Amino acid sequence: MFKRTILVIFLLTVVKVVLLAQAAVELHVSDQTIGSKDGLQVTYEFKNISNPQMPDISFPDWKVAGTSVSQSTSIINGNATSSYSYVYSLSPRHMGTLNVPGITYNYNGKPLTCHDQSVKVVQKDHVKKSQGASGSPFGGLLQGMPTMPGMNMPDDIFGQPSAPPPTSGVIVHPGQSYDEAARHDFFIKITPSKSTFYVGEPILVDYEFFGAASCNWKPSRFPSFNGFSVTDIEQNLYPYDVKVNGRNYRARGIRKAQLIALKTGDLPLDSASVEVQTTFIDAGNPADRNSATAIIKSTPRNVTVLPLPTQGQPGNYSGAIGKFSIQASVDNNKLPAGENNRLHIRISGMGNLDGVSVPEIKWPSGIQAYDPRDSQSVNKAQFPMPRSLDFDIPFIGNKEGGVTIPPIVFNYFNPDTKKYEKDSTDALQIQFTAPLKDNGIAESLAQNHRTNKDYLWIVGMIALIVAVVFGAVELRKMKKNKAVKKSNTPGGAGIVTAVPEPENTSKANLAKTSKTGGADSFKDNPKVGESVASVSASSSEAAHEADHLHYLPEGLSQKIKAKAATSKPSELNNETGDRISSLPVKSRTELREDALKELKQRLDPKEFFVLAKAYIIEELQYQLDSRQIDENKLLDALKNRRPDLFNDLSNLIKICNKALYLPVGAETSRKQVLDKIESMVYANGDGDKSDTLG
Repeated sequence: MFKRTILVIFLLTVVKVVLLAQAAVELHVSDQTIGSKDGLQVTYEFKNISNPQMPDISFPDWKVAGTSVSQSTSIINGNATSSYSYVYSLSPRHMGTLNVPGITYNYNGKPLTCHDQSVKVVQKDHVKKSQGASGSPFGGLLQGMPTMPGMNMPDDIFGQPSAPPPTSGVIVHPGQSYDEAARHDFFIKITPSKSTFYVGEPILVDYEFFGAASCNWKPSRFPSFNGFSVTDIEQNLYPYDVKVNGRNYRARGIRKAQLIALKTGDLPLDSASVEVQTTFIDAGNPADRNSATAIIKSTPRNVTVLPLPTQGQPGNYSGAIGKFSIQASVDNNKLPAGENNRLHIRISGMGNLDGVSVPEIKWPSGIQAYDPRDSQSVNKAQFPMPRSLDFDIPFIGNKEGGVTIPPIVFNYFNPDTKKYEKDSTDALQIQFTAPLKDNGIAESLAQNHRTNKDYLWIVGMIALIVAVVFGAVELRKMKKNKAVKKSNTPGGAGIVTAVPEPENTSKANLAKTSKTGGADSFKDNPKVGESVASVSASSSEAAHEADHLHYLPEGLSQKIKAKAATSKPSELNNETGDRISSLPVKSRTELREDALKELKQRLDPKEFFVLAKAYIIEELQYQLDSRQIDENKLLDALKNRRPDLFNDLSNLIKICNKALYLPVGAETSRKQVLDKIESMVYANGDGDKSDTLG
């Protein structure tokens, strides 16, 4: 009972953690009540779902004015979160309570649903006479005009009266609509810091609203950026005066963001729009003034994204773009052998460090290093954004003496010089003195610093494995209880019942039979003794045959082993007629084929590349006949013992690591990795440790 309680608590904790980063679909509407001539922005947001396809959808109550797509990705300590949105600009077909339909999206066999929402469309005065022709020409224009929540906008964007005032209103000429007339006095400007740049290079894009007439305004549509990673930059919300083509304007920011292109080619910078309320003056009768609302839209603008040059690109290119420097230090330059030490590496500068992993460190012999911990720091208040990436690598010295860690080199692409550049640290001198006495726990203390990358899916997979194993144990107990009951019936004589072994009971007492009048030992019934001995021998042989099961990576094999343990029928003893339990055994090829099938079902890129990496590490363990789990140590051993396999397997590890940190081109990498792993499965038969990559 106690064990079951612990299991339930563990599973509930795991489910709570996994839900923090689960996939979801949400529906957002820009307003719950609008006028009959107003527009509505509807957003379908897919969270933590890679490149979702929007299901077929119709809007019977609405006219679709336009659609756009936006996406954003953030990576913190190796954990990626993403948002992918489909945005629809709608206008109502009639008044009343109109329905905005929800959708159901099938994600890995699980339906994700966002429900319908209702929007009320009412009659609204879009144009009205200004009150009071005498006095202020704006009447009650500036009173009661709402501002955008959270924007901290002043009621009048044109500031204090001491600033040079714009013109009093917009002149409407014969045949012009209010929108056409307003475009003469208001416009939105899109300003990218560069119009041509490299993929992965950060640029700044600024959307600003310019007005030459007094008005109240609010954004009605913010721009979205398809094909870019987006980071919003803090901006000054107060207006400033500027002269454009000899005319005075007041300008105010709409959105300022850092963009990083995820693909090459000509990409559009999405348009924005604002709703302007101002005074419109009839050109033929200046005394005729109306307060009205107009919509100002920006013109979309394209930028050109270039691929990174291949000439001069290092073989171990880090993926960083910008201008960076690297420094390194250790906690202690002199300490006893076997004591914990730590190497600190800091990469800092301006640019893009997304997806950058720890630089190559040429550890001298006699040093044992462990997995690094990484952290990032970004200043989002300015552009270019100052960034730093820190790595802490625990290590210990195994013997007395002095060692030197060679300079650590970090390479990057500098878009200003259009060249690949590098920076390096100074060499680090470390002196290990004689180890402390009774320092047997040094290794275990150092092991405590191991910080493998935490992925929530691993926790969920462990919970699944525990649940499967627990279910298999319960099923086995039920079968044994049935066997005991059968042995106590008149027709149950001659059935050998296996009883679980108590902790303090000798193996001689493990099998009691009810075949004859309650015999207490195997001496009274030789056949029973032979039967039990046969069971023991068969179990021992099966366990020997299944020794290779431990090579299969955890998570991919547990379902196979648990399922096989309860599905294979028992064998019949020819001499006694007794049922003998037999351990199921699958060949390595069969297990690898089952694992490959499960890998192909992983559609989420993050899950796929983590599982693929586990499979490759298993292949390294098998080829080297090792249980080592450190990928770097396995690759070092493979380089010495199987140089014919080193390039292929090390490249696969690099592809998986890069795809986990930088999901650009993940689909191409997925196909490449899957093809290689499939060739590993079918290249040779069981136990053949030949060139698995053909």
